[in-house]
Parts: sequence; C-alpha cells; structure tokens
Amino acid sequence: MTIRGSKRTIGHTLFMTAPERRSALRYRVKPGTFAYFHALGSQSEAAIRDLSLGGLYIEDPRNKFSEGTELDLELRLGNKSVSLRGVVARAYAGEGFAVRFLEYSSDMKERLEKHLRSLLSFGSS
Repeated sequence: MTIRGSKRTIGHTLFMTAPERRSALRYRVKPGTFAYFHALGSQSEAAIRDLSLGGLYIEDPRNKFSEGTELDLELRLGNKSVSLRGVVARAYAGEGFAVRFLEYSSDMKERLEKHLRSLLSFGSS
C-alpha cells in the first residue's frame, strides 16, 4: 500500500498532511486582502486566506453557500482588480469556503499570475 502525503515539522513536532489534490501552488495572501462576491441574490465581502491560479479560500463565518454554488468574484489584488467566476468546492459552516475558478480571460490570468509572483516574498503553503 502506498500512502501519499507530505511531512511538515512545526517546532519539534512532525505532522503528516493529507495528499495534495490541487494542481496549483497556494499562496498566503497579505492581511487585508478581500474578495467581493455575488451569489444567491446577495453581495458580500470577506477576507481571502490563500490564493492560487486554480482557486482561493475565503474566510467567512457567515458562510451560507453550499458546495456547487456559483459565484461572481472580484478580487482586489494590490492596486488591481480581477473579475472571475467560480464555484464553491467545499463549504465549512462558521468558517468559510473554498472556491474553484471556472473561467477567466488571459488578461485576468496574467494579472493573477503577476500578483502571485509578488506573494513569493510573503509566503506559500
């Protein structure tokens, strides 16, 4: 039997993490980075925890979305905005939700890539 995953050490404690299912590296964003989203007839904003070319995690304890809900998103990345369409991949009551991007233009992808490169000095997970 093969177990896939990675080992992570925090202090002197070794943790075994679950296998990574994502194809894109996730980056921790700078504090104060927000997503503005519209779905189910309402508009809201919440903090982004991490971001990749494939999606993001939004910290929102008021989360009312279920998996499969489609969202229109506007991400304020530095002094630029990126508009995207996404779908809730996982939802955690009282915590937030993970969004997988559905589509975006090559211009939007370029802006997102540029912002992710700027985060290299901040940190990746």
